[in-house]
Amino acid sequence: MAIRRAIIDLELPYLGICLGHQLLATALGGKVEPMPVPEVGILDIELTTDGIEAPLFNGLEQRFKCLQWHGAEVTEAPLNSKVIAQSSACAIQALQFGETAFSMQCHVELTDTTISDWGKIPEYEQSLEQTLGLGSLLKLETEANSSMSEFGNTARILYNNFKKTLIRN
Repeated sequence: MAIRRAIIDLELPYLGICLGHQLLATALGGKVEPMPVPEVGILDIELTTDGIEAPLFNGLEQRFKCLQWHGAEVTEAPLNSKVIAQSSACAIQALQFGETAFSMQCHVELTDTTISDWGKIPEYEQSLEQTLGLGSLLKLETEANSSMSEFGNTARILYNNFKKTLIRN
């Protein structure tokens, strides 16, 4: 698998988001399964003990809000990886493998049009409404837009921290 080769053999950096988190886990021997109930909304994630020490999360609060929109989750972390964040619905919210491979289930790449853009995909809108009810697209978009400054700050910190891990190695 290309991700495994890139990380293990070539020691390349990796930052996976959502599906990229799930792909990292499976590429390295972890397990991904459908969730009993999808995790959707503007929700908290919490750093684990390893996450507090993880260079990716340096400068962030132990608990912060992110966009969640997924129906599958990593249920078994790969050997030699660290679970660095969790949420009430998803025990393996973020992973670290080695010094420069990281992944997270939540979306930190949020912009002011992300939710409306994703809502244009019929399957996404249907999934959202099945989970949060009719009319939830507008409600979620409004909630996200009210926190856009916070989301942008979190994303900047994470991406800058990821870049710093590359410079050190």
